[in-house]
Amino acid sequence: MKLKFATYNVCHCGDYSMHKPGDPFQLKIITVDKTAEAIKTVGADIIGLNEVFDDGNREEFKHQTQELARLAGYPYCYFAKGFDYKWCVIGNAILSKYPIVKFEAVPVPTVPKEERGKGWYEDRVIAVADIDVNGNMIKVLASHFGLIPVELERIVNKSCEIIDNANAPCVIMGDFNVAPDHDGIKPILERLKSCAEEMGNDEPTFASYDPKVHIDYICVPKDSEVLSYTVHKLKASDHMPISADVDIKF
Repeated sequence: MKLKFATYNVCHCGDYSMHKPGDPFQLKIITVDKTAEAIKTVGADIIGLNEVFDDGNREEFKHQTQELARLAGYPYCYFAKGFDYKWCVIGNAILSKYPIVKFEAVPVPTVPKEERGKGWYEDRVIAVADIDVNGNMIKVLASHFGLIPVELERIVNKSCEIIDNANAPCVIMGDFNVAPDHDGIKPILERLKSCAEEMGNDEPTFASYDPKVHIDYICVPKDSEVLSYTVHKLKASDHMPISADVDIKF
């Protein structure tokens, strides 16, 4: 069955359309409407979102998942909390045009402080949704991988565990924060295939205002057929959304 998947690091609905390389990003420039319009433009059946804010005491950070789903026309959505961030929480979300019959936020805690080296550490989370597509079940994972090697290893191992134990076709997507040839994501690519690689498309997905690296992925079952893959040249976020039309074999 043909389905269109997409992934988008929305950077808490920050507006990067006027951003220039080297300029500091101002957190106050939040445009949920513009991010929702970008999601509508992509037009996926199922989309995973990274860096979504929720439960904030600033109005523009409250319930971004539900607002994006409402504005972009998705009847089903779930938010998975990753960690607390100052005045709100941040995590990943899944929006779907098909019923989400089961949802789980699978935590991947970072290493203890006493074991850390230099670098940016965060608690990570995998949003996992069982979605009913006209009577056929598919398991979708949306996540944002860490920048530190040990964090990458932890979340890849947990993702592979979920994929290995699934009783339905699996799709994993998100900001993996590494290039396609990085050894850290090889375990995922042993189980699934990258839509970009399948279509021979190595276009960069980051940054939207100065594209240089390919770090966002949609990975689908090896027996599926990738019909198309697109990097959408949109500047709502610092990442560009990607989408793929895929014929899933149920």
